[in-house]
Amino acid sequence: MHVSFAMYNQAPLLPLWQAWWQAVIPYMHAAGVSKLPEQLSWPEDYMAHWRHPELVLSQVCALPLVDQLKGQVQYVASPEFSTSLQRGSDYCSLLLVADGSVVEQLSDLRHARVAINDTDSQSGYGIVNHSLMQTGVAIEELVASCAISGSHLQSMRWLQQGKVDLVAVDCITYHFVCQHQPQLVAGLRSIGTTQSTLGHAWVTGMQTDPATIAQLRTGLTRAMQAPELAGLQSELGLTGMQVLPESALEATALMQKQTLAAGYDISQRPRLHITP
Repeated sequence: MHVSFAMYNQAPLLPLWQAWWQAVIPYMHAAGVSKLPEQLSWPEDYMAHWRHPELVLSQVCALPLVDQLKGQVQYVASPEFSTSLQRGSDYCSLLLVADGSVVEQLSDLRHARVAINDTDSQSGYGIVNHSLMQTGVAIEELVASCAISGSHLQSMRWLQQGKVDLVAVDCITYHFVCQHQPQLVAGLRSIGTTQSTLGHAWVTGMQTDPATIAQLRTGLTRAMQAPELAGLQSELGLTGMQVLPESALEATALMQKQTLAAGYDISQRPRLHITP
C-alpha cells in the first residue's frame, strides 16, 4: 500500500510530511480506514506510482488528471495551502528570469531557451503554454528551444547557471524554496505570474471503493481540524481541504485544449539538451 505527498518533496520538508502523516493515521483509523502504511513513499516515477494498484493516497497535478491519468485514479479532495500568492485550492506560477535579463514581461521574450519540469505539469508547462498564448506573439518568436529538467528546483538551477532564459515555478514550491532553500532564488527575479489555476489534488487508486473514499475524506477533514496538528500544518502551509465537483477540472481541460489547438506547445520547440 502506498501513500505519498511527493509534489513538495524538497529535502527540508520530508520529515515534516512524514510527521504529519503519522499524526493523521489515527484519524484515518477512527474514520474506518484500517490498512495504512506508516512510512510515506517518495517515488521517482510518478506515473507508475499513481497507477499502482495499491495506491491509497497521493498528490497529483491537475493536468495529468484531465489527460494521462484520466480514468486511472479517483479524486479524493483538494488540499488548501496559504502562501503570499495563493489561497485555497487554486494556485499560480511565477515566471522567473535572471536578474540580468532584459525581459520585463512575457511578451518581451524573444527566441528564449525555456525550461519546463515536465509535460505532465500544469504549473511548469500547461499554464505556461496558456500564458505564452495570451501574449499574442507567435511561439516561434518567443521560444527558440525547450529543455526538460525533471523538477522545478532543477529548472531554477539551470536559470541561475545561465543555461536557460525562463522558467515557471508554482507559488507553493517557490514559497518553500524561499523559506528553506533561499540560495536557489539568488540572482533570479519574477516578471509576473500566470493566471490562477486548479492546484494539486489528493487521489486514490481505481480499486478503492466509494466507502473507503468517504472514510479518507472524513479522516483528512478531522485531521485538518485537530488543534494538535495545527503547528505541523502551519509549517507545511496547509489550511484545509475541499471536495470539489468533477466540473472543477473543466477549466484545466479547456485551457489545455485551447492552447494546443492554437499551436502553443513549448515541448514541440527544438529540444535543448543540458548536461549536468
